[in-house]
This record gives sequence, C-alpha cells and structure tokens, in this order.
Amino acid sequence: MELIVYTLLSGMAVAYLIELLSSLVERAISARTMKMVLTLPLSYFACWLFNIVGFPLVVCGMAAAFICLLLLLIVNRISEQPMLVRRPF
Repeated sequence: MELIVYTLLSGMAVAYLIELLSSLVERAISARTMKMVLTLPLSYFACWLFNIVGFPLVVCGMAAAFICLLLLLIVNRISEQPMLVRRPF
C-alpha cells in the first residue's frame, strides 16, 4: 500500500516541478520538450528518494511518469480558455 502512495506522491511532485521549471524557462525551451526530456528521469529520482530500489523502482518510476503526464494534461486542459467567436446577426 505504501508503494502506491509513494508512486502517487512522486508523480504529483514531478508534475509540480516540471510545471514550475517550464514556467521559468518558457521562452528558451518549449513546455512540450521539457515534459519529454525531464519526466522520466525526475520520476525515477523521486521514487529513489522514497528509498524504492530494484525492480519496484523501474515499475514505480514509469507509473509516476504516467501520473505526472496525466496530471499535466488535466491541469493544462482546464486552464486553457476556449476562444469565443461572436458573429453579428
């Protein structure tokens, strides 16, 4: 049970860190590139900080990366405002 909690915490922490880093350097590096490059290594590192080693590190690292990308997708989808086109009658 604690492995699931650690995986969820790792995914949320990595999502927050990537969103913070992408907002700081958004002019130099695109957010999509930042997600592609940093998600998996940061997920493995976050799981390793929770003292998960061996084969569970591989599984939990990938699961934390998936949770991270899922959270970033949900957060960015909510924050984007749709453009309303007003047509005169």
